[in-house]
Amino acid sequence: MKKIVVITEEGRGGGPLYRIPAIAQQLEGSISTTILYPKATDIFAYHPPSKKIFYKPISLHPLTRSPIGLMLYVCLFLPEVIQLYRFFKSARPDLVHCNGSWQFKGIIAARFAGVKVLWHMNDAHQPFIIRRLFRLLSKLPAAYIFASNRTKNYYASISPFVLQKKFRVIQAPVRNGFSANGRKAMMPGNGLKVLSAGYI
Repeated sequence: MKKIVVITEEGRGGGPLYRIPAIAQQLEGSISTTILYPKATDIFAYHPPSKKIFYKPISLHPLTRSPIGLMLYVCLFLPEVIQLYRFFKSARPDLVHCNGSWQFKGIIAARFAGVKVLWHMNDAHQPFIIRRLFRLLSKLPAAYIFASNRTKNYYASISPFVLQKKFRVIQAPVRNGFSANGRKAMMPGNGLKVLSAGYI
């Protein structure tokens, strides 16, 4: 059976946190998935147990704008890359799937461990320093997934090398089940009613 490790360094609410376990469940019969996420969060704590999907909280500090968060990210970057490297050497996955353009630790650790990397790009704007780091590391993955054509074009403008790799544009799914059919929006008065799929 093939083994995949999926890493999310961010640990916040958002589309990938629904997509990751949903895809793992679809692949459950033929692929064993291990999901690594920051142990400081409980983002996957309430998912039902499975014999083929493993949720493993580990020490991962996300990149943040707060001075303390930034200091922790920089100071613990190398130890956390080494931790991931050791996990990959022990687990021996067939593929590592990394989510997000600034989530570099899994990319670096998997490359040193000799494991193929798939980098999943969701955004279409990043600060200057992230763009520079992405350009530096853009040759490491074996393949890319882009959440939209706009995302693909954005990262290709930073590093044209990404289009020389295998890539696929896979639109992010919309969970329309949250909007019950026939249910009227509860809003007083005659105000503007807005239904947003995604972020405003």
